[in-house]
Amino acid sequence: MNDVSIKNKMQKLNLSGMLDQYDHRLEQALTEQWAHSLFLDTLLTDALA
Repeated sequence: MNDVSIKNKMQKLNLSGMLDQYDHRLEQALTEQWAHSLFLDTLLTDALA
């Protein structure tokens, strides 16, 4: 799975808040070595904002 596929799925699910922050959060998660659960939780929080 690649970023394009993930972004397309977010768009289809109308997760614009999550989509807007995806690149930033991915870079942050990789840099800070986040657990998968923290990355997902942060994206979901972004979607609710």
